[in-house]
Amino acid sequence: MNTKITSKKAAQQAFEREFATLACALNPSSVFYSGYQFVRQKIQLNGGEPFLAYIAHDNPQQNTMVVPVDPEKHGKPDIVDFKSVHVIKEVNSPAEAVTAFVMEFGCLARILNPASPDYMGFRFRQKTIAVDGEEFKAFIANSADKKITFVVPVDGTVPTIHDYHEVTLVERKK
Repeated sequence: MNTKITSKKAAQQAFEREFATLACALNPSSVFYSGYQFVRQKIQLNGGEPFLAYIAHDNPQQNTMVVPVDPEKHGKPDIVDFKSVHVIKEVNSPAEAVTAFVMEFGCLARILNPASPDYMGFRFRQKTIAVDGEEFKAFIANSADKKITFVVPVDGTVPTIHDYHEVTLVERKK
C-alpha cells in the first residue's frame, strides 16, 4: 500500500486487505469489518509521535483497528490494544485540562489527593512552559506543597506529571 488513505471507505478497504481472514474470524456475521465505523482522528500509540489515522473500536472496547492516513510514514493497518490508543483533542479550557488529566491519571488522582474528587481542587491555568528544553503551551497546576506540576499540553498530547522544578514558565517579551 503506497497511497495515502483519504476516506473512511479507503480505510475500510485497506484494513480488509490487511486482515481479511482475521476479520471474518472475529466477526463472521459481517463481511470483513463492515459493521465498524472508521473515523479520522489524530492519535498517539503508547505515547509515541502523534499522527492521523482512521480508527474503529470493537464493541467490547478491547481492540482498536488503526489505518494510518500515511502508511509509508506510520505503518500498515494494525489491530492494537484499546488502552494503547490516545485520541488527541485540543484542550481549550481549564475544565477540559482537568478532564484530560483525569482520563490519563484517574487512579493516581485519588491516591495523590483522596480528599479532592478527581483533581477538582487544583486550578489549571494556561501558560507557555519549557520542559526538558522544549517550549509549548499547556494548562498547568501545582500541588499545594509545590513539589509536583501537572501538565496538560493544549495540543492534546498525553498529560504528564513533573517535579515542580523541572517546569519553567516562559516569559513573553512585550
